[in-house]
Amino acid sequence: MADSKSDSFASELTAENPFAVSELFQGSRNSVELEDPCRYQVEGDCLICGGTVRLPPVCPFTLQTDDLVPRTFQARYPTFRIVLVRRKCQIHYVVSRRVAWYDTILRTGCITAMVLGILLILFVGPNSGAAGGLLIIGAVVLVNARRLALSLRDYRPPGRYYIQGFSNKFLAVCKRLSEQSPVV
Repeated sequence: MADSKSDSFASELTAENPFAVSELFQGSRNSVELEDPCRYQVEGDCLICGGTVRLPPVCPFTLQTDDLVPRTFQARYPTFRIVLVRRKCQIHYVVSRRVAWYDTILRTGCITAMVLGILLILFVGPNSGAAGGLLIIGAVVLVNARRLALSLRDYRPPGRYYIQGFSNKFLAVCKRLSEQSPVV
């Protein structure tokens, strides 16, 4: 009874008050369609999910299904996109141990290059500043090149996040697995 009364009150406010907060920013209490973290859909080049999603145990880079390491990523709107509300979607996925080892080696090398670049700029001399700067820029580019390039393409209430950036092969595997799974 209280819910129907508060819902009718909210609809009256919206009809009478053009400054009332829209449902886009409130969310909806009645819809729990994608609340299950194992539930997702694949549509075109996008993965549609709730605020948190747990992807199947398949590496998005190599499509391996054994010897996997868990990872977490937060997809957000691209930085160049102007949005009113910053939304983010937490994605739990796995990578093969070989990919994880490669990422560790890459990060270690990039940190070493950045430290060397800073040392060159500070201590060696005036002519080494350009070389130090190039080392730092190269390290930043390399460390960001291997990361998943996931971004939030769209959000539609209530709680439907459209994530883009996965390869077509990985999305095809996800779609096949979601159609086989009784949970989805």
